[in-house]
Amino acid sequence: MLAAAWLCGLVGCHVDEVLRAGGPAPSAEQARSAELAIAQAAENLRAIETLESTGVCRIWVERDGRIDEEQLDLLLVYARPDRIAMRLKVSVSDTLAWLGSDGTHWWLFLPAESPSVAYRGAVASEVQQEFATDAAPLPPSLRSPRLFRMLLGLEPPRLPMPPPTWDAERKAWSSAEPLDPEPSNSAGLVRRWYDARGDLLSVRVEAPDGVGIAESTLSEPTSIECAGRPLGAWPRMATRLRLSRGEPREDQAGEVMLTLERPTARGSRAKPALFEWERLVQSMRPEQIVEVSP
Repeated sequence: MLAAAWLCGLVGCHVDEVLRAGGPAPSAEQARSAELAIAQAAENLRAIETLESTGVCRIWVERDGRIDEEQLDLLLVYARPDRIAMRLKVSVSDTLAWLGSDGTHWWLFLPAESPSVAYRGAVASEVQQEFATDAAPLPPSLRSPRLFRMLLGLEPPRLPMPPPTWDAERKAWSSAEPLDPEPSNSAGLVRRWYDARGDLLSVRVEAPDGVGIAESTLSEPTSIECAGRPLGAWPRMATRLRLSRGEPREDQAGEVMLTLERPTARGSRAKPALFEWERLVQSMRPEQIVEVSP
């Protein structure tokens, strides 16, 4: 399988050049090549047990009729299947925000506020419900842990994966799956677009009526060092990610841009204490704790 993926990667370079140049629709051979590459990329992604990276977070916020941009230093830590933590700070200053989830609850610490405050809420069973919460002052695409993982490309498609189809408008390979694995539930869809190498280009999460809940655009992929796996089987992940709520807006309001500088899957920072609410409260010592209802 790894050898096939390697060959597909070589073929995919040429396929991408042809398709982006506006050539004819992909042949059956090109479709099969892309299918193998996408399946191998997803298999490699499932090997990530932990992920960490420093980087930069840019947030566009609407204030008094204008769009302001804020740029913050970022530390991102993830542990499969559903634990995530992110620290935001201004250069060498103290932490401005610490947000995360242990899979059952999400939280947001704002230690620089006066008084310092921590928000905490239960992770909703449905992405739409979780995403609709507006009680915490946080960009919505960062407030829903499952949605955040999808938009980052950290949540691979469920097995068995359906064959990708060619999206002529986006000039990319596309696949879609229900948000809820239970076919009886109408929870909406998650759509993913890939290039012929299997690299993820975009993720879109839709409500049952097809309206966009959130979308991400991913670029500048890199191989992630992963302990115990040969170089050719290292997972690949975008290092430049633009996240937007609903349908993307031209003025960028509510958008978040993450630039990951040194992502690794070796997991030296993924300690249990990063994802334990009680220990975080003891460490952060917020003056107020606000429990947010679903």
